[in-house]
Amino acid sequence: MQWTAVFFPREAKFFDLLTSATANLVKTAETFQQAAEELRRSQEFAREINRLEHEGDRITQETVRLLHSSLVTPIDREDINALIQAIDDTVDGAEGVIEQIALYKLQEGTLPLKGMAAELTEACVAVDGAVQLLNKPRHYEEMDPYFDRIHQAEKRADRIYRGAIAELFNGTHTDILSVIKWREVYSHLEDSVDCTEKVCDILQCIVVKSG
Repeated sequence: MQWTAVFFPREAKFFDLLTSATANLVKTAETFQQAAEELRRSQEFAREINRLEHEGDRITQETVRLLHSSLVTPIDREDINALIQAIDDTVDGAEGVIEQIALYKLQEGTLPLKGMAAELTEACVAVDGAVQLLNKPRHYEEMDPYFDRIHQAEKRADRIYRGAIAELFNGTHTDILSVIKWREVYSHLEDSVDCTEKVCDILQCIVVKSG
């Protein structure tokens, strides 16, 4: 048990909430990745991700309430708020994409969808790894490999996205409606991966402030 949990239980609660949020984030990304492999079950996966999104909202709301009722926080309260909101935004983004897929009744997963989904999971797992170190300030330097994994995953997802958009508009697709649907899905999925970089930026800011 961390000594902060004994002497400052409310401070320890912040770390518990943040790690709960990132565990929920990883579960969301993994569920979305599974959905990308089994797109015909998109309605089923959409329901599960919606449940995870509600759990994420609950954790976010509890964190915000704790911020409002605490005189002392383990790191800057603005950073805690920004971090929990950015994690929540990433979950919301994944939920939005799967709902879009279900709404459009897309039945066959594409290689770009599967590739970007895998990068989303990679980035979210790295976010979780970095957040696990937040209550160990002497080990903040250990976050660097996680930051690199997030940045690299975002870069790979961006390359996949650009290639997918180029392929959609290369003149070989005659179903314009399908092109429009997939463009929207790819665009919003790329936005969701980008959200993990926002989380990374906040974590890096926390490390810099720690001196």
